[in-house]
Amino acid sequence: MFRDSEEVGMAAKIIISLLVTMDGFIAEENRSSNQLEEAFFIRQPAGVELRRPQDCDVILVGHNTFESYRQELTVGSYSDLPVVVLASEPLKLTAAEQNVSCIKGEIKAVITYLERIGQVVWVMGGHELINELTSQNLADEIRLVTLPLEFGTGISLFNTNLPAPQVELASLKEYGDMTYSIWRKKDDAN
Repeated sequence: MFRDSEEVGMAAKIIISLLVTMDGFIAEENRSSNQLEEAFFIRQPAGVELRRPQDCDVILVGHNTFESYRQELTVGSYSDLPVVVLASEPLKLTAAEQNVSCIKGEIKAVITYLERIGQVVWVMGGHELINELTSQNLADEIRLVTLPLEFGTGISLFNTNLPAPQVELASLKEYGDMTYSIWRKKDDAN
């Protein structure tokens, strides 16, 4: 299903939650996040969910992120939630991918559309979507699992040519050699 974001209501709570290297990369230059996924898999603490916000009821992803995590989003561990893919062109979905819809439009209109299907939106990626949200201070929280890896080059979490998100550290926990931080939008931020 492909929707135009002009059919909109109010904004929902937006939570960006993802894996990141110590030097600020969310993927290698070839767009692969396999090293991050593998490093997280062997380090994730038993019984503790660090990626998926507990209160989320819809997932927002960019087209490339959807393709990278398609299996997990449509039949895997995240398939219990509606998935909205921000893309400029409709996706070719299978009959089994009933939880997925595709949307296009300006990011503020997309967010207000999302409230129709959920109150708490988990943004899994990609970097263009994240930067569009953070540069306009549209993310309410940024939750990062920082892994003891350094890529040196790759896809950065933030584009330094755009305005920085107006956030402050709300909490920081260590799990072995990785950290979990929650950054919240400053009260005085737009």
